[in-house]
Amino acid sequence: MITVTENAFSQVRSMLSGKDGDLHRALRVYVEDGGCSGRQYNMKLDEPRPDDFVAEHDGARVVVDPASMVFLKDCQVDYQDTLADTGFKIHNPQAKRSCGCGKSFEA
Repeated sequence: MITVTENAFSQVRSMLSGKDGDLHRALRVYVEDGGCSGRQYNMKLDEPRPDDFVAEHDGARVVVDPASMVFLKDCQVDYQDTLADTGFKIHNPQAKRSCGCGKSFEA
């Protein structure tokens, strides 16, 4: 299971508000091979699929496919907006190491 912070849900709602075609979409968080540490996190707005894990709060949804869930189990998806850094952040307790940008990790 993953945990999604209120800040992340709020940002997903904000991204989808006012876009009628996107109201049924969700933020998909997934893992693929690549990056400087072996695997990398990616995100996109996408349609939920029947076998996805779904985290939902006040109409905002974050979805993860079963293959990615293996690498994202017990992760926290957060959104930060600071002077130094803005964007979605994944805090992954399974990662043995991560690159400096935080988008790549070794499982």
